[in-house]
Amino acid sequence: NAEEEEDLKQASDETLTRINDIICEWIDEKGIQKLANRYKSHLDIGILKPPQLSKNELEINENELLKMAQFVYEQLCKFTPAKTKGKAIYVILYEYYKRYIIGDKNPASCADFALLLQESRKQEMEEDIAIAQALESYIPLQANKYPHVDGDDNEKNDTFDCNQHVIEFLGENKKVMIIQGKSGSGKSIFCRHLEETLWNNYINDSKQPIPVYISFPKVYNIKNERDIILQALQGKHISKESMNAIREKVSFIFIMDGFDEIFDKYGQSDNNDKYFYDRFHLDQWNAKVIVTCRSKVLNDEDINITLIGANQNQNITTSMMYLWPFTKQQIHSYIEKFATIKSKNNKNNDWTSQKYEETLNNYPNLQKMIEEPFLLQLILTVLPSLVKQYGVGSKISKAQ
Repeated sequence: NAEEEEDLKQASDETLTRINDIICEWIDEKGIQKLANRYKSHLDIGILKPPQLSKNELEINENELLKMAQFVYEQLCKFTPAKTKGKAIYVILYEYYKRYIIGDKNPASCADFALLLQESRKQEMEEDIAIAQALESYIPLQANKYPHVDGDDNEKNDTFDCNQHVIEFLGENKKVMIIQGKSGSGKSIFCRHLEETLWNNYINDSKQPIPVYISFPKVYNIKNERDIILQALQGKHISKESMNAIREKVSFIFIMDGFDEIFDKYGQSDNNDKYFYDRFHLDQWNAKVIVTCRSKVLNDEDINITLIGANQNQNITTSMMYLWPFTKQQIHSYIEKFATIKSKNNKNNDWTSQKYEETLNNYPNLQKMIEEPFLLQLILTVLPSLVKQYGVGSKISKAQ
């Protein structure tokens, strides 16, 4: 009845011809096998419902295009071929679905959606060279259930591995984890490292939840707080139309970094929901949430009301973790990694890990600073020029 229907009819005829060629073996066995090799079960890839099928049944039945969309979607969700021809036919039908029903701009399956996110992450890493370099020299962080106080012994044996603790939390019945740490304690780089770990888990097992890294300063909009997740996903090239289908099928881990950086604006909002989980409508997603926040920016009452949701959402249990400074062993390991990377990138570099450590020992003022991962990286980067500028043993301040 319209140009759109004519285009779909032509594409459908071509697809039926291709399917018929397989059934009648008018293409050779090798060709059929090649197609069948690309087959993946709908149970593994998770076919996403076409956005246009959000209409009611009556509207669908009165529209040929919608009826066709529903028919193909249902076929793909039911059909589990065991033999070569069946698998080849499934591949052709899935290609038709992707191109003519879903459209090239939208993901047709959870696997497609995951690929889009991975591409977006790769792009982010290429644009943010500092994070990419920091990940190269990443050393596992230590944490505790209580904050580190200056003067405390960093070598205390009740600290635990940050990454392992988060992985254990993800296996528990808790929904939210708050990670606190001083400025430069490695919160953002830990988030990126965790995201990488969780992506590797997903690649090995597509039943695992999909991680999404969200930088609060980049996506927070005081005028549209409830759609923060939608905005974050749209920023990663996911179309708004496919969100409902994704929400139905996909489980997530949202890694939300830098709450302290938006807290002033957050407090100015006229939204009555003080608890971030309610205000950002996170209950609409099948997700666990990890939030990082700089220590001492929020007072205890703010943390209780805003991040823990005390007296507000009784169904949400929250885990709290505090990052601790580097121990002597962690500093040593980091310097070794840093020196190796520098030598690899610059063959004329004569700074070995031993030279870095011996030089650092000549600057007593730097000893406390190098316990913070971010400052340690900065200091090692400029150490050769510091020696030239200030001489060995000078009292160098943090600002210098």
